Amino acid sequence: MQAMGIDLGSNTLRAVLLGERDEILWEFECVVRTAEGFAKAPVILPQTIARLCDKIRAMQADLRDKTGLEFANLPTLALATAALRKAQNQSEVLHILAETGIPFRVISAAQEAVFTLNAALFALHCHAPKNLGAPFLLLDIGGASTELCLYHGDGQYLNAFGDCALVSKSFDIGIVTLSERDEADKRATLDSFATQLQTWLESLQSPLPQTLLASGGVPQTLATLANGTPTRAPQILHNHEIARVSAFYPTLSVSEQIARVGAGRENLILSGIALLDVFLRALGLQQCLVVQESLREGAALHIKYF
Repeated sequence: MQAMGIDLGSNTLRAVLLGERDEILWEFECVVRTAEGFAKAPVILPQTIARLCDKIRAMQADLRDKTGLEFANLPTLALATAALRKAQNQSEVLHILAETGIPFRVISAAQEAVFTLNAALFALHCHAPKNLGAPFLLLDIGGASTELCLYHGDGQYLNAFGDCALVSKSFDIGIVTLSERDEADKRATLDSFATQLQTWLESLQSPLPQTLLASGGVPQTLATLANGTPTRAPQILHNHEIARVSAFYPTLSVSEQIARVGAGRENLILSGIALLDVFLRALGLQQCLVVQESLREGAALHIKYF
């Protein structure tokens, strides 16, 4: 069966259509900045709501133009994460978004970790099956939250809405909310975050896997900036490559930054680097394995396997 997965995140709207053999038939991504203004108050702004509706309609039109299909005729799971989870006006926003014809379901941080884990397993199934079954840590840096989970499974997908025991932690920090702070506040926020992360890692009281999978937009963008060529296959991102990007990226003009990372992302890259650096330092690692697949793939896989 075909299955559509949609991820309304704190920074991006992403969708993917999987085919009968789990092949990608269509995909869509755009910047929406759902969490804009959250550094001041967790409210989704009127202009943001309007922007979300416009982008959802653009997504529907893109599917229609490129495939001739309609969302209404496809099994679809549309998920909303940290921004909607935290928003004080969540009910109002969901009601307005439903008028586009796509009802979104707000998921918990624990459920988000499972969906993202399934997407990472999907990437390994497709590109690196020999790595399935090996333990790893999975990192998902979002716009308003960041999730880390510990995986010791056998490569099988997990039911995010079922009773699955996955050790995970959601941190109340992301690239959008961090980028909206002034420099002094950013440093204090990162220091506090590093302490929280270290405390949680120590609470696990067990040896940690030495493989870190980094999922989604920020690591993928950094890998592309470092290597020059985007690829769907997982790729290793080294500390020295991250340092190189951190050094040359600020020297680019705004137009050059937009050309490389896309409009709406240009002022988020350094925040993403700072967050990734905290994780690598806390874990004592020199590299991570970047997988492009994330929540949207996890949503589509849920339809197909559960």
